Amino acid sequence: MATPLIKRLQVQGGTFYTFTSSADDISKTFTDDNTRFVFSRFACLNLPDVSTPTNKLNNVVWEAIGNVGATSTDVSDELSTDQNINLAQSFQNYALNLEQLILEGNNDEAVPYNNDLQASVSERIFWKWLGAINAVRYQNATIEDTSLGDRFKEESSKSTGTQQYQRVVEYLGEIDLLNTVTRDGHSYTELYLHIPTSHGNTPTVLWKSYSDDNYRPDLKWNGTSEYIDGRTSTSVHPDGLDMHAYYDNDLLDRYESKLTFNDVTNTTTTTDTSKPILVSNLDGIVLDWDPESYKDITTDPTRQYLPQYNTDGKSNDFEFNCALVYYDIYNQSNPNDRFTDLYGILILDDYVNSVDGGSLKSYQKFKPNQITKLNGNSYGLKLNIKFDTSVDNVGVETIINEYNTFSMDLFMDASTRLNDISDMFSDQQFILIDQAQRITTLENFYFTQDTIDEINLEISNLQSLVNNATIALQDPSTVIDLVSSNSDSINSILAGTTPLSLTYNLDVIDFGDGISIDNSVPNKVKIANTSQDIDSFSICLNSNNTLSYDIDNGLSFNITDVEYPTKNNILTLSTFSNYFKVTNPKDDLDYDLRINIDDSNINWKTGQKFRISFENQIDLSNNAKKILIYTDATNRFNNGKFNKLITSIEFSDLESTKPIIEIICRSENTYEFYIDIIK
Repeated sequence: MATPLIKRLQVQGGTFYTFTSSADDISKTFTDDNTRFVFSRFACLNLPDVSTPTNKLNNVVWEAIGNVGATSTDVSDELSTDQNINLAQSFQNYALNLEQLILEGNNDEAVPYNNDLQASVSERIFWKWLGAINAVRYQNATIEDTSLGDRFKEESSKSTGTQQYQRVVEYLGEIDLLNTVTRDGHSYTELYLHIPTSHGNTPTVLWKSYSDDNYRPDLKWNGTSEYIDGRTSTSVHPDGLDMHAYYDNDLLDRYESKLTFNDVTNTTTTTDTSKPILVSNLDGIVLDWDPESYKDITTDPTRQYLPQYNTDGKSNDFEFNCALVYYDIYNQSNPNDRFTDLYGILILDDYVNSVDGGSLKSYQKFKPNQITKLNGNSYGLKLNIKFDTSVDNVGVETIINEYNTFSMDLFMDASTRLNDISDMFSDQQFILIDQAQRITTLENFYFTQDTIDEINLEISNLQSLVNNATIALQDPSTVIDLVSSNSDSINSILAGTTPLSLTYNLDVIDFGDGISIDNSVPNKVKIANTSQDIDSFSICLNSNNTLSYDIDNGLSFNITDVEYPTKNNILTLSTFSNYFKVTNPKDDLDYDLRINIDDSNINWKTGQKFRISFENQIDLSNNAKKILIYTDATNRFNNGKFNKLITSIEFSDLESTKPIIEIICRSENTYEFYIDIIK
């Protein structure tokens, strides 16, 4: 086997590059009748321009590959002034070559490739390649993005400042239409990637780390020479591309996975100072397609699927110049046990070259604006895929038709209407069945002898009541005398001539938190509010009754260990508002100051406040230390005991060295808080 050879970007019609791993998954369906392969999802990307970055913008820099660390790779010798060639060479000589070495099991631990795993290595290689050329960087997802841990998102888009960034992954969609067509004696699988008019970009796109036997931390894959696998200095590329391998470590001819898969930091290149860039250290990641991972979806009962998220008020217009095509592989006997793998990348058009680099031609997607009444637009990308049985190079033929968007919208509208009509007929059928049952019940009611006998009995009872009333009121003056007597009694009460005394049962009135009841005076009750602006003065459970700034016997109890109540900075939480004054002498922090608020007896309530006031100065500027405040003593959110972060306060957040920090709970269900630094 050898690294597949690909062609440079086509000038017209788009170009599709596929991964060899996907061909291996397709071959599983030929040998295992229980294995299924189906195209399922796509993602729209806006790859940045190729140019010299300013202010560390994530422009594509081909020669950034291998230029982080003790060794470097001189990719610039193989670069062309045509960016269509450079992209093909970089993808072939780095991504596809790394994939081929992984498939052959050329790793330093001599572990063969496990083909039985559902997850292929293609997507993890793709994001590693984009990071290596400075195209994408990441940050940790926040509690506003997801309630799960180990989730990541792109850096926030910034067009100003010293560290700028342009978003890359704009849209996540699902492939809803598949078809098989035959043309000129060839059979194709037809895919339709549809971006509806009502959709904007996906507001938040999440990644997650994924590790298995084939791709895990601290693995190294060794090449055999300075050329890509299976090629030599005498090999001739059919499209004239260079075949020098682009390694992570050019000195040792090898690729390396990161020591950890959860590191969102960046490293500056060490060789080409004319292009100072930040290369992401995040490795081993895949897109998170599970809607349960997205907080905006799980907190909105009207949403269940990712495509619905694209109509959110947070979604906006976007540009895209390429698309990733995904497929699901699963076992027919257990359809829920499936994994989404990357099939390939569709680049919609070619590069427009410039003196400093070039840019891919892109398409603008507009979302309808209800305020300005501007219309939106939609896109449909049709791919006719023909599978090539060649082992050396998996080929895909692609056709992109831009003219069929409107017809596809009409088809989708017609399908929606047919579905609505089907639902309407189903509802009408249930109504007719219910009406028939009710008519049958009425017929049975009116035409049974038992019902007639029961009605006759009720009529007889009513007649008896009428007769008794007639006997009681035989004298016409009886009712008049009764009304006159009641009138005289009421007039006497109003005039005060008839004594009247009323008593009340006050025992049913009870007090609650912040309310007191005073019923010491007979027949009177006094209700008073006992809640003050500060209701409780919190107690620190440390042995010295105040916070600890340093370590104890070489162990950082107040930083990580919460199993020692007398040493780990636990403050008690009571009902309503709480107050704690830090009386420690003036000090410079040598460690982060961690404060744990104990909610095991009293859960946080919406609107509840907790104020922490520092009597003496505290200095966070020494080695950039922080004040970290945690809660959740009962592990309610499954993050660990006392591991729900309320806030992280840095030196730049403070206006004085004797701060007053006020915590306000804004959601008792999700433990979300407002933080006010009063001074």
